[in-house]
Amino acid sequence: MINLRHFSNRNILKRVIIRGKLILDTPTCLGSGDVDSPLDLSLLRDSISNCALLTGSSIAGALRNYLREYTKGYNIKDIRHDIATTLFGDLFFYENEKDLSETRKIELREKENQSFLIINDAVSKTPIQVEIRDGVKIDNVTRTAANKAKYDMELFDRNQKLYRPLRLCVRHYIDYDAETGVSRIYLSRLVNLTTEKELKNAT
Repeated sequence: MINLRHFSNRNILKRVIIRGKLILDTPTCLGSGDVDSPLDLSLLRDSISNCALLTGSSIAGALRNYLREYTKGYNIKDIRHDIATTLFGDLFFYENEKDLSETRKIELREKENQSFLIINDAVSKTPIQVEIRDGVKIDNVTRTAANKAKYDMELFDRNQKLYRPLRLCVRHYIDYDAETGVSRIYLSRLVNLTTEKELKNAT
């Protein structure tokens, strides 16, 4: 017989939905990794509308890194129960826990949190305007163009607009506990809202 593990609910008090608009300041390559494309680096597109697409996981990773560097400094590793971990969820591995016993690691993993910030894919409202550029690989030794290493890539045009919604699942300690939760000030920086009042109005 299979023993099912039952987790207590996350004590969510409310959900905050914030809609934002990303504007590209420079031509940008968000590669799809498509090996069948006629170009070496093709853009990631929405499969239905042919609009520009930036995946929610990419946005979440960038925001998590920004929050960690803002609160802890550059190139500092994640640890449990810090602000970035509380908001974005626990990692699969923590550098400072590598020497713990497997039993202790399992105990910690059973208490891990999911992300409280749900980020949807960012999609443009109009078909993309594509710019194609050429490039060459640079030889590491001679610092000149490598032989037969020319490539081409697609770029999103400058001023391309991408729209993305964020959903924050608010628990009681996220709003009120400054030591273990995420304050409104940090969240306001993530969504480019400058004051606590603006964030309150956004709810």
